[in-house]
Amino acid sequence: MALTGYTKTCGKSTSGVNALYITEKNNVTSLTKGADRDYTAAVMNALGTFKKYEFDQDQCEFKEDVAISNGVAVVTQTIEFHLDKMSKIAATEIDALINAAFCGMIALVKNTLGTVFAVGYCEEQLKERSIMTLSSAGTTGKALSDASGETITLTCTTTEKAYTYSGTIPV
Repeated sequence: MALTGYTKTCGKSTSGVNALYITEKNNVTSLTKGADRDYTAAVMNALGTFKKYEFDQDQCEFKEDVAISNGVAVVTQTIEFHLDKMSKIAATEIDALINAAFCGMIALVKNTLGTVFAVGYCEEQLKERSIMTLSSAGTTGKALSDASGETITLTCTTTEKAYTYSGTIPV
């Protein structure tokens, strides 16, 4: 692929994540590739759906880090979000995420501008390099005004930056 340059565009550039959807990778048969680094639909198995994860405003982030190692582009995709309150409900959902991580997960991350990114799925690896690493850190806080809850970090390592997703999200 040849260099093409980059032209800065004028307009809104708002950061943050508005919505997060996660499913077990075995629920996804495939993502339908569009014309230009995007997916236009999710082909799911008969019972497969994405589950929506809600969080307080400004409490979710998606990032990608790219490094070249031994002639291979390695892309580390990370989603970090916060569940409010340490609770039985949060613990139960974290257990479900842990169990799903053993086989892998795929996520759709919608930013504040409405762009949706497919994480844990790419054209070179399909769903073979899905999200399989999970960490969770919970705290009650110390003072009455401290935040309480669980910070969950989901990570996958693949060979391409995330494609966008423009289809309907099957929930």
